[in-house]
Amino acid sequence: MGGWLEGRTALITGGGSGLGAAIAERFVAEGAQVAILDKSAEKIAEITERSKGAITGIAGDVRNL
Repeated sequence: MGGWLEGRTALITGGGSGLGAAIAERFVAEGAQVAILDKSAEKIAEITERSKGAITGIAGDVRNL
């Protein structure tokens, strides 16, 4: 059974830790495809590993988009 975000895609800035990471993990649990943007490549690696690849990470600064 899919969650309330089944078939949706989310880009979460600041998703490498804290509230952003919690939101990313919850969105995955609810069926969304999730990408996170964070300045720290290390934090991105941690959350993508923890999610077993369900979260895609992009290292960068939102101010430079």
